[in-house]
Amino acid sequence: MLALVPIAIFAFNRPDLLDKTFQHLALCTLAGDSHIHFFIDGPRNSKDIKAIDSCLILVEKYRTSFKSVTVIKRSENTGLASSLKAGISTVLEQNESVIVLEDDLMVEKCFIEYMNSQLTFYKENIKVGSISGFSTKVSQKKHFNYFHPRPCSWGWATWKDRWNQAVWSINEPEIEELKTHKKSFNKGGEDLYRMLMNQLAGKINSWAILWSYTHFKNGWVA
Repeated sequence: MLALVPIAIFAFNRPDLLDKTFQHLALCTLAGDSHIHFFIDGPRNSKDIKAIDSCLILVEKYRTSFKSVTVIKRSENTGLASSLKAGISTVLEQNESVIVLEDDLMVEKCFIEYMNSQLTFYKENIKVGSISGFSTKVSQKKHFNYFHPRPCSWGWATWKDRWNQAVWSINEPEIEELKTHKKSFNKGGEDLYRMLMNQLAGKINSWAILWSYTHFKNGWVA
């Protein structure tokens, strides 16, 4: 069997939610053949230390459910956006693709199998920027999959060559140009343009809105 795509899990101070995430992931088909990269952010205060320690205990609880588990513990708090961007880049230094989970998700048993199969199937389709493990309810009878202009942050996957094209900063001329394409950008959701403007104004700190903009700028779909 071909080596499975590594799974990156990002956590901080929510052991109760993380326990459910691990519990469901461990029940997945192919869990025992999967490599886990567990990233946990550093504490903001003394209260966080206890919660982070509880998360690390959970890693040991579920370690035997997977082929291997690598733990990367931050000494300082960097925030989700910075932790996720750095963690994904680290995994992709040695791998061609990655599956990403945060600590508040419960996946179906087919999740790992589905993600691996779709990463293989769409690898050479340069219009596909990412694979989503979440979907709203859509009327879909003819095909198993569908394309959407907006990537999802709730259980997803991508490839190294796509991640390397991620747009993490936008200059003033791009912002002015985007104003004329606001309607097109918002086809992925009426909140996208507003979120991006709030991100650029420093009102929010979201890696996901910049990943959505990356899909739009490159003409990708999820």
